[in-house]
Amino acid sequence: MASIEKRPGKGKKISCRARWRLGGISDGAWQSETFEQKAQAVTFKLAVEAAGHLWPEGWIRGYG
Repeated sequence: MASIEKRPGKGKKISCRARWRLGGISDGAWQSETFEQKAQAVTFKLAVEAAGHLWPEGWIRGYG
C-alpha cells in the first residue's frame, strides 16, 4: 500500500511525498515522488496503486 507523507520544504513550505515499495512486496525497493500539493500526491498514489505498485505508465520521475 502506498502512503502520503508531509515533508518540510524550503522556508515554511510543506510538500507531500507519495511513497511505496516497488511491486507492493515487503522487500521491494522504496520508491517516492514529491509534490507541492496534497491533492497531486493523492492522485499519484491512486495511480501507483492501480499500476500494481509500479510507476504509472508514461510517468517521468520529477516531471509527471
